[in-house]
Amino acid sequence: MTYEKIIHNTLYSCFVKINLLMLIKWRVPKTIQWIVKLFFIYLFIFTVFRIATVFFFKPKNLSVIELLPSFWLGLKYDLRWIAFILSPIIFFSTINVDFLSYVTQMGSAKSLSSTRPTIADLKKVDESQVRCFNSDAEAAMIAEIEAAAKDGDSLGGIVEVLAYGLPVGLGSYVHWDRKLDGLLAQALMSIQAVKGVEIGDGFEVAGRRGSQAHDAITFDSVTGDYRRETTLAGGTEGGMTTGELLVVRAAMKPLATLNKPTLKTVDTVTKEETKSFKERTDVTAVPAMGVVAETMVALVLADEAQRKFGGDSVEEFVRNARSFAASLK
Repeated sequence: MTYEKIIHNTLYSCFVKINLLMLIKWRVPKTIQWIVKLFFIYLFIFTVFRIATVFFFKPKNLSVIELLPSFWLGLKYDLRWIAFILSPIIFFSTINVDFLSYVTQMGSAKSLSSTRPTIADLKKVDESQVRCFNSDAEAAMIAEIEAAAKDGDSLGGIVEVLAYGLPVGLGSYVHWDRKLDGLLAQALMSIQAVKGVEIGDGFEVAGRRGSQAHDAITFDSVTGDYRRETTLAGGTEGGMTTGELLVVRAAMKPLATLNKPTLKTVDTVTKEETKSFKERTDVTAVPAMGVVAETMVALVLADEAQRKFGGDSVEEFVRNARSFAASLK
């Protein structure tokens, strides 16, 4: 049997098993079945693209074997991105939870606006060259990028991830390893070049007095809900969601690869001091990192939502979530 036949039979068998699991065990709707199939299609396309990149654009002084770690790292990023197609749609679209990310700082250029985008503003954020919601700040960020590009330098920045419509009680106030703050921080810090995570206004409230550092609680007599007037705690208390807007920020350092050799380093052969060599690089990856950060937040929340509401099918998950929400009234 030829290798092509073996590969064909293996892939066909995998697709058959996946469809059987969906139809018999998981009872996933046809929409989700197509999403899973798209997952594998995208994975195949990205893999082919990366293989082509390794063979046709690799530096002459490096072998294919030496580039395999970079190839694997890129593939892991692809898997993260593709996974975002699945979890939020399966777990959150059915219970009206939405996610959004945008850039609040690029280098020294900051957005000073206190207005946050909603899901209705997603198109405006995506149309921005730097995924910034504030037009004035966007212009300053673009100018900052152009100046850094002219100098052959790179920029870091900060993104803010928002989650609207979350249910109360995701996470745990008892188990140290299930506190939502810690899970979100770990997930975001796992993204390459991310060096800081903030839940709500965590760093700012550290310099305030206690009377000014907490979210006041009010009661909405119309909906029968307890509400917070602000998001200083970022929509979490005691390691659990409060049902308010979830606010998480991630800070990314500037890229280490530069368009001009300026960083001091050491030649590992001669052990002598030298300069880093010039590499083809982007000025910044902050806008793209925001999408990855949005993905990681969604994955963490999806995991906790499934843990809390359970169920063997999407329908059962939705029923459990709605029953829980109704029990709080």
